[in-house]
Amino acid sequence: MQDSIDSKIGLDATSGDNRKTASSFLKFLGIDHIAIAVLDLEASILFFQDVLGFELKGRSHVKGRVTGMLYANLESQVCFVSGD
Repeated sequence: MQDSIDSKIGLDATSGDNRKTASSFLKFLGIDHIAIAVLDLEASILFFQDVLGFELKGRSHVKGRVTGMLYANLESQVCFVSGD
């Protein structure tokens, strides 16, 4: 798997232990957004607010010609801790 990722970004998998891997190039700054499809939007909003501490920023209804969706924009300050 790692060799496959390395080859896709142009790393030489044959250069031995001194080679850089894809993980050494992937330094994440943050997550922009995550979309989760739910059956009950109202219950999900309450769960994310009351249990996980998210703040409701807004709601919207997107209407298409054939389909559409209701959605809520929730936000949280998340802290990731490295295991190193």
